[in-house]
Amino acid sequence: MTINEYFESIKHNKAKLRQFVADMPKGGELHHHLTGAVYAETLFAIAYNQELYVNLDTGRLSVGAPDPKKYPDADKYIQLTAKTFEPDENGYKKYDFHFTRISLIDKWSVRDYQPYKYPLGPDEYFFSLFGNFIAAAGNKYLPTIVHRLKVRAKEENLQYIETIGIAPSIPKNAFLEQVDYDGYNEEFKAACMNFYKNPENCKNVICNLVRKILKVYEKQYKFDTSLIYNAVKQYVLDNQNILSVDKPDDNKQDAIAGKFDTTSVSDSDVVMRLQGYASRGGKPVDVLAQLYIVHKAMALAPDLIVGCNLVAAENSENSMLYYKAHMIMLAILREEFKNKTALGYPNLALHAGEMTMGLVPPEQLTYHITDAVKIAQAKRIGHGVDIVFEHNSAELLEYMKQNNIAIEINLTSNEFILGVKGDSHPFSIYKDSGVPMVISTDDPGILRTSITEEYALAAYRYDLTYDDIKKLVSNSIAYSFLDDNGKAMVKKMYEAKLSEFEAKYAKLASY
Repeated sequence: MTINEYFESIKHNKAKLRQFVADMPKGGELHHHLTGAVYAETLFAIAYNQELYVNLDTGRLSVGAPDPKKYPDADKYIQLTAKTFEPDENGYKKYDFHFTRISLIDKWSVRDYQPYKYPLGPDEYFFSLFGNFIAAAGNKYLPTIVHRLKVRAKEENLQYIETIGIAPSIPKNAFLEQVDYDGYNEEFKAACMNFYKNPENCKNVICNLVRKILKVYEKQYKFDTSLIYNAVKQYVLDNQNILSVDKPDDNKQDAIAGKFDTTSVSDSDVVMRLQGYASRGGKPVDVLAQLYIVHKAMALAPDLIVGCNLVAAENSENSMLYYKAHMIMLAILREEFKNKTALGYPNLALHAGEMTMGLVPPEQLTYHITDAVKIAQAKRIGHGVDIVFEHNSAELLEYMKQNNIAIEINLTSNEFILGVKGDSHPFSIYKDSGVPMVISTDDPGILRTSITEEYALAAYRYDLTYDDIKKLVSNSIAYSFLDDNGKAMVKKMYEAKLSEFEAKYAKLASY
């Protein structure tokens, strides 16, 4: 029996399939949010170690004690310290450590999600969770989080992580005079609201606005005392800090939650690079300012920040209203930053088509992926679930195939957030159309999943062969944003692991 035949014999047995996939080297993980990837157990350990405050009803963390004058629920916060969980002189415990920890794990993930307890849908629940735990996932804690993620990656036989890291910090007026900031936002709004009345005119208005603002930013950036120059510098430093610590001091965390580390890890085991991003839910000038800083940082640190993305709910008010403007911003930045790194055009991956029937009106499902690949010219698309509703979807799929635009498949994420799974998911449409595909986790900490589980789901649900699986893995390296040397290094790591794996299973298959 060959390894291919062995895989065919076990792929409909979930336990044996997971066993096989767990052992298998998996190359790269390309759609991966840094703060959404950390499991809540680690977040609790950080919060306890730093003695943060938490509202036990909502699960929202706070660095300091909330001011009762500003926060009506301030009296509901407790401090996560050993003293809080000690019994009083009568032996009574007001707060139980174990119960508190477990209840917060539920409030920081989808582990015990119960729809009848939450007034909105699972998509809104999912996006609300980030605000609950963000105080334990700030920049100062990210090296600890990165270490945990690299330990997990090594244990899952993953060689590369390309994580969507942090957004740049910008001032309230986005480096502009207040009157200009307000005026430009109004002009963006007017152009976007009237786009379909006069598309060409509105496109020209948006293009002129973007170029006008970028000209101001470039003029400011020439002075090393300017706010925008220092914002770019700080953003690069913040990203460097994220990957700078291989194993931070975590003695107290281990004492609380048990020893997290199951293996030692180094850069020779797991390579990690970062994508910068802008939050598409902000005002248009804010989004442009963040995108500008990310592109500057990519040019300054191409071996660290390898790509750009847009995040936040795609169906939110600002995301929908300014979608065309965002794509035009990225198209212009693409030309402005051409050849400013060894990569040529800046690398762009976009969340697009993370919507489905019932989430938005049907007419709004018809253009997001198209605009992402044809206007912004994204090299990879995240999710792409609404492909079947896009205008001229067959032509779009052929365009993606011919232009080597990969689709990042996130099965557990799409099932929870959108309610799309099985043959309702366009997995088979992308596969049958020859569009390059990669398997990803999206936010494995919040979703309580893993890269092993995502590959197992794909194989089980879509009747994949072992060669199909290997192609998905090789795509995760080929379509990464690493440069040629980086890809060659990760490929070498993967192929060494693959040889060992296939030799092991060749023996098992022969029994």
